[in-house]
Amino acid sequence: MKTLPLIWTPSLLFAMTLGCASAPRNTVSLPPGSEISSELSKTEQMDTDLKNQNVDVLDAKDYKKFQDSLADAQTDREKGKNDKGLKELARAQGFALDAKQQSENVRPQFAKVLESRQFAMQAGAPAVMSKPWSKADDELKDLSSDVKSGASDRQIRKIDDLNAAYMHLEAQSLITKNLGPIEKEIEQARKDKAETYAPRTLKETESRFLQSSKAIEGSPRNAQVVQTSTDEAKMKADQLVLVMKIVRGDNYKTTEEVALRQLNLQAQLNKTSTSLDRQRTQNENLESQRNSAEQRAAEMSAAVRAERNKKTIEDKAQEIRKNFDPQDAEVSTVGNNQILIRMKGLKFPSNQANLTTAQYPLMGKLKESITAVGAQKVMIEGHTDAAGSAKKNEALSEKRAESVKSYLASIDDLKKMDIEAQGFGFTKPIADNKTAAGRAANRRIDVILQTQSDDGATNSQTPNTQKQ
Repeated sequence: MKTLPLIWTPSLLFAMTLGCASAPRNTVSLPPGSEISSELSKTEQMDTDLKNQNVDVLDAKDYKKFQDSLADAQTDREKGKNDKGLKELARAQGFALDAKQQSENVRPQFAKVLESRQFAMQAGAPAVMSKPWSKADDELKDLSSDVKSGASDRQIRKIDDLNAAYMHLEAQSLITKNLGPIEKEIEQARKDKAETYAPRTLKETESRFLQSSKAIEGSPRNAQVVQTSTDEAKMKADQLVLVMKIVRGDNYKTTEEVALRQLNLQAQLNKTSTSLDRQRTQNENLESQRNSAEQRAAEMSAAVRAERNKKTIEDKAQEIRKNFDPQDAEVSTVGNNQILIRMKGLKFPSNQANLTTAQYPLMGKLKESITAVGAQKVMIEGHTDAAGSAKKNEALSEKRAESVKSYLASIDDLKKMDIEAQGFGFTKPIADNKTAAGRAANRRIDVILQTQSDDGATNSQTPNTQKQ
């Protein structure tokens, strides 16, 4: 069994060994100014460590002295006698050292016993088999106090017997915990006259119970054996309970054979229902997988179309760029089917909204761009700087956008084109209105061409051109 290390605090100072029976062999001096709460917590942790290392059973005598001194210190603290409590804690820590040292002297002789004891404890023996457990622990305490540096042949035999006792406690605890409820069901069935009215089922259940008990007893540390044995015994016990329920429910007129046939039929129906449920679940899973596959295919197809549309719109934008000098217009794409033409060279006189003949060549290039890319719709946006009132600027930008629209709509090739115009005033600046260059950039006409994507869809949403 794995032994956990006992952690001693730096405050424990070994001084000398005393011969007085009432004092620990190891003397411990607590540092000046020690707080009783802190030292009490450390000593209580020592108690836990000692138990984890089986010191309480390997040296019960010194461990008992440790517990007594710890209990006295706890009482002193409750009464406010902190100085006295600290002295008791020093004694307790000394006794803890005594117990640890003595237990290490005999631990090798009891290694197998301690391992079996640990497994029995994990199986719940202290609670499930409390009296036999206490008896085994008492024998261990007595035997460990007799064994010094080495064990005699008689003591070795006792150690082997004690090891077997703990192994038996482990197995019996597992049997009691796992098969105890089943044993009670068998006892109840006997009280309900199962021996007379369901003898075959009772016999099979008792036989299965004994087999499971032997299997667990033979392999108590094999979790799979324990679980399988328990499940098999429970299945037979459940059948016995159901048979007796049918027999007793008809005032013992229904025979065991009839009851078993009913249960068998019900089991077949349940199996069929389970199979149908499983098939239904499989069909639902297949349908879900098919829908997921279709959705993924649709998403992939949409992604491919989007990428293709993006490439197409970029090609169209590049074609338009060839129509303009860099100082006349900036051309960029918006989404997968919109082209923004920022008419940098289209300037209006202050507070004016009419196009001049000097601007017609530039407007001609705009017309050629619209027809070249096969635009489905044209949106013309007018923008101003921040000089003046919002109402005045909105009206001015609206008029300028309308002027561009009127010019384009007068061209034969564009008369049937869907052209809209809107003024935004200074609500969508693209530069800082605090500088002359920024204000000049904000006074602009933006033309958005709506093209048709490869899948035939158009997007009529007006793009946000503020940061273009």
